[in-house]
Amino acid sequence: MQDDYLIVAENVSKWFPIRRDLSDIVLRRPIHYVKAVDNVSLKIKRGEIFVLVGESGCGKTTLGKLLLKAYELDAGKITFEGNDISVVKGKKLKEFRRVAQVIFQDPYASLDPRFTAWDVLNEPLHIHNVGSTKEERQEIIFRAMEDVKLIPPEDFLERFPHMLSGGQRQRLAMARTLVLEPKFIVADEPVSMLDLSIRAEILELMFSLKHRRNITYLYITHDLSTARYVGDTIGIMYLGKIVEMGRASDVIENPLHPYTQALLDAVPEPDPSNRFKERHVRITGEIPSPANIPSGCSLHPRCPYAFTLCPVKYPEMKQISNGRLASCYLYEPTVSDVKAD
Repeated sequence: MQDDYLIVAENVSKWFPIRRDLSDIVLRRPIHYVKAVDNVSLKIKRGEIFVLVGESGCGKTTLGKLLLKAYELDAGKITFEGNDISVVKGKKLKEFRRVAQVIFQDPYASLDPRFTAWDVLNEPLHIHNVGSTKEERQEIIFRAMEDVKLIPPEDFLERFPHMLSGGQRQRLAMARTLVLEPKFIVADEPVSMLDLSIRAEILELMFSLKHRRNITYLYITHDLSTARYVGDTIGIMYLGKIVEMGRASDVIENPLHPYTQALLDAVPEPDPSNRFKERHVRITGEIPSPANIPSGCSLHPRCPYAFTLCPVKYPEMKQISNGRLASCYLYEPTVSDVKAD
């Protein structure tokens, strides 16, 4: 049912115009765009972790910012708890931003170096008028710090970010989102800047907070090796479009789209006996520029399964089975073309 979904994006797009010089304007050359997000639809259920996976530059972060209304949509619609947030402004937008928060990738850059931990956590409370007294705000701040394992809180309140380790900085960034008791959090590669030994702790912390605080996540990553263990649903993104979507276990165990197969084949294999097993598919070349996306299926220049139809028209997202979605002509029963030379 629609009520099961906290946030729904329908055919959303975000195109960034490429800066033009004077000669382009005088000669009236057409405006070119970077198609960061192009006609993407997804639904995120209440209390789930939706994992968005793809290479750098595929549009993952831009899509996350669209869901937070940090960017304005160029096309499409986004609803949060059944309400259209695409057009909200003023007071209603401020109310939405209280319940929809973000954890940034780099805790070094996302924390003001001039702020103590108290200042970092008190600022959102001040902006959203949460807590009528200092004692109330202190109670909220202490609870958030205890939830992210910055304990005892008194030992950290007067510290500046440079006085914290990388893991502690990211925990402080997480506590900053929790003080407002959000319903939805966009976690933009929150462990990619951390040591390997700390990553598992932060992921386990996110998982426990999901249950204790009933938080819904959009987890953005390029690391498929962790996606299966933290996510309920996985969406695979390539050049501004989602090419495959389904339950995490289904996508990992039986990838349908050639790009998903290639991403899984790129995951290092720790078991030496499995390193020489047959791979699914190997794509060639570099990812094209989002300012010059190939016609038709954008993967066709790199795909070993490309048909003569692939460069002509982008395949529609089809439901394959058990809620699995994929956009590839390999799963179009009407295609009778032979593999392109």
